[in-house]
Amino acid sequence: MVVEAAFRNAYMHGPAVLYEDLMTTAAPLFELHGPRQLFRLARRLKEKGPCLMCEEGYNASSKGFVKPHIVQQGRDVTQFQRLAGRTAAFWSRGVCGRCANTDSPLRCRIHLIEDLSTGDAKDIELHRDAFGDIVERLRRYARSFQFEFQGNRADEDEAALIEAVGWCSGWETFLVLLRSSEGALNVGQDTPRPLYMRKAQ
Repeated sequence: MVVEAAFRNAYMHGPAVLYEDLMTTAAPLFELHGPRQLFRLARRLKEKGPCLMCEEGYNASSKGFVKPHIVQQGRDVTQFQRLAGRTAAFWSRGVCGRCANTDSPLRCRIHLIEDLSTGDAKDIELHRDAFGDIVERLRRYARSFQFEFQGNRADEDEAALIEAVGWCSGWETFLVLLRSSEGALNVGQDTPRPLYMRKAQ
């Protein structure tokens, strides 16, 4: 998302379509009936395999043929931070309480899996409703790129893209990127936990 914002001046059509598809695909996972719903939801939300980049063997040490100035441009978080700042009033209410070290009961996918597995998360309806709200706003945002819906884009819907990324992969890295800027947004507290994306156990 940072790279897309850097190269496309925060025109987030590609990520919006991608995450709309991911979140829409995940939505039925919350529809549960019968016994052991917490255990079954935790199992459903876990990764079923590596991502495409990992499967292809790419990682932080991978080498390529891109010129250094292109790499530097892709690392520029300015546009991403502007997008986050403009929409913060909306996405900040959906930040995972454990990622941000706050008392919010909301969870990203990774921490929801952990809480479900330990029995700390008991109210599936809370998480299902919050997830459904993200999906609905993200659908509107993705649709706003279509010609017939131009002019209908709202910051609240755009914020759903940030919430979707945070829900899927965790908020910790995202919050670190915000705190690395001047005039950083005050969302959550510093945490001693490793601040990088990690897989659910």
